[in-house]
Amino acid sequence: MISPQTLLPEVKRYIEGLNPIKQKVMEKKEIKREKAQYLSVGKNGKNNEKSSEKNSEKNSENNVRYSEMDQEILEIIDEVISHSRPQFLISFFPISVSMDPPQIILKNSNIVFNSQDLTKLLKKSSQCGIVAVTLGYKIDQQIAYYNKFDLAHGIIYDAAASAYVEAVCDERQRSVEKSYNDKGMQFTFRFSPGYGDLSLNVQPIILSLLQAPVKIGLSVSKFYTLFPRKSITGIFGITPILEADNNTDSDSISELIQRSKRIDHPKCHTCLNYSHCIYLSEGTYCEYRKRNL
Repeated sequence: MISPQTLLPEVKRYIEGLNPIKQKVMEKKEIKREKAQYLSVGKNGKNNEKSSEKNSEKNSENNVRYSEMDQEILEIIDEVISHSRPQFLISFFPISVSMDPPQIILKNSNIVFNSQDLTKLLKKSSQCGIVAVTLGYKIDQQIAYYNKFDLAHGIIYDAAASAYVEAVCDERQRSVEKSYNDKGMQFTFRFSPGYGDLSLNVQPIILSLLQAPVKIGLSVSKFYTLFPRKSITGIFGITPILEADNNTDSDSISELIQRSKRIDHPKCHTCLNYSHCIYLSEGTYCEYRKRNL
């Protein structure tokens, strides 16, 4: 079960990683909140102290007390969860791995993934899993609404949806992985298009393999943007547990992924699409940046 409390740290990480324009919006929101608190306490300090204590008791879990900002984020996370209609797809494919050139080849097909980073991850796998998950169009509609009428709320809502879709995919994968653990196998971590050198142009291939447009209504634009927007796809390997535990290449790729999630490069600021860049909002980067920065 995914709760707002478990998502809170990840949502805050998303917010902390926002581009400078969105950071200013959040700073203004915090200033307004502090000002309202100051004026409210000045008028009726005792009543507000009692009200604050009641709210803290009501919204605390396991005696954990949250700041007012954290409490607001928790409420928005809960809103995201209530609006979401998660749908999940997973399929498994036999593969052959070529190190020179670095390629992942799906057997019995003409599909090839050209990626050195993905090849390193799957080099000890004879089978890969491909996943897709979406939260549905209601989330997109709410983000568009809040971005028009309450930008600060929309920023937190967007971050919460990004964290939630990842958590849903993780949870669903773990439930499938249990049957493999009984056989002495485990999944590597999930590697998504846009990580490392795995191009976003593999998105249509992944959706086609999963029949995602038909099964869960997940599609991709000519610019490789997924619709609904709060959706993810990924590829992972199936590896013997001892092999996976000793896979140092996986550790280095994991570090690469963590680095790639914060990609707001100074040169991005000169881009005409900077203020509404779909890649920055999703924690990835565009093909132009991959080639030139």
